[in-house]
Amino acid sequence: MEVLFVAHRIPFPPDKGDKIRSYRWLKAISARYTVHLGCFIDDAQDRAHLDRLGSLCASIHAVSLPRRKIAMRGLRALAKGEALTAAIYRDVGLVRWIDERLRTGRIGCVITFSSAMAGYCGGSPARVGKILDFVDVDAEKWRLLSEHAPGVKALLYRREAARLITHDRQAMRRFDIGCFISAAEIERFRMLAPEAMGRLRVLRNGVDAGFFAPERVYPDPYGPGGPVVVLTGAMNYWPNEEAAIWFASEVLPRLRGEVPGLRFAVVGRAPSRRVRRLSEVLGVKVVGGVADMRPYLAHAAAVVAPLPVTIGVPNKILEGMAMARPVIAT
Repeated sequence: MEVLFVAHRIPFPPDKGDKIRSYRWLKAISARYTVHLGCFIDDAQDRAHLDRLGSLCASIHAVSLPRRKIAMRGLRALAKGEALTAAIYRDVGLVRWIDERLRTGRIGCVITFSSAMAGYCGGSPARVGKILDFVDVDAEKWRLLSEHAPGVKALLYRREAARLITHDRQAMRRFDIGCFISAAEIERFRMLAPEAMGRLRVLRNGVDAGFFAPERVYPDPYGPGGPVVVLTGAMNYWPNEEAAIWFASEVLPRLRGEVPGLRFAVVGRAPSRRVRRLSEVLGVKVVGGVADMRPYLAHAAAVVAPLPVTIGVPNKILEGMAMARPVIAT
């Protein structure tokens, strides 16, 4: 059997939450089936990884999605009253490529990663199995973000939450199975779409325990000094950004009063300007993106995840636990 796997972001490198999960999907199904991958690339540097994915896929169609295009599609979606999440990931070329794959008659299953991509595959022939991995309830994420956002942003976030509820209910009608990261997320979705309940399944995130192995010896990346607590994750993502700023300004000074010399490391790709400024705070080190997160976890006294907004199950918590570190989280 051949499988069509469609994702809103290239599933490599697995260096942020959604790409970790989509890469695990791709790796698992490619071990048993012939896979065709359709995806978007929103970071030009990720295009260099297509060769790596070529070893897992029979064919790949990757569509560039620069910020300029995202902004233009977002404005059109606002004018039309559509959910921004779905409109941004709409591409005629990808539609044609998917139709070509389906017309071969060899595709037995379509796996769609995130509801943003549901419009591509929900209309596949009845003989083709259709799985939609929502991961979590995105509408709830936008609602929670609206409670923390100022002014116009709050309005936009509330609008997106409302539009996504409608979009996701309609999407689920066209799929056989909808996957969520936990039973709690299924319950959230059930409250919004009770008609979907019999077709929802839990597909949990996991950690490669052979890779995140605490018994291995890792070089100390922090150097001499006091103990370190670490926060990991993509640092241009608002909840992670706010977590880093809040911990550095509100918690770290009090902890250093109890444990002189305590350090706080912020480790993760694309730190925003606000996060980079934390380097000016006594005891804070903004590391940025790293090739291997394990040494930073192995040599930390604890992992912190003080997220103001979170849904699903953050990988940072699972990875910290896998490395046998104490985890302190909201």
